[in-house]
Amino acid sequence: MAFEVLIGVARNADTAAITNNTAVRMTGAANGNGTVFLRADPDGFAEKDTTFLHIRSQDAWIHVEGATILQFTIGNRLINTPILSMKRLDRD
Repeated sequence: MAFEVLIGVARNADTAAITNNTAVRMTGAANGNGTVFLRADPDGFAEKDTTFLHIRSQDAWIHVEGATILQFTIGNRLINTPILSMKRLDRD
């Protein structure tokens, strides 16, 4: 069952490299893969220095609920960054 989720991560030099269509993995208490559909850096509207990622996944929500780490690659480096917030956007 596919799902969509909005994830907040701290904005830094590594997360600034995340663009639309970046493949990501959500891990921690759960594991699931997805693709960044849209990135937003809403300074003045939401928490300062937070990047929000609209992620689409073909995995089941149960595989991602409770994830605490967002993983992605820059070149051949695997980056792990804490998930600050997670909000499911769809309802199956």
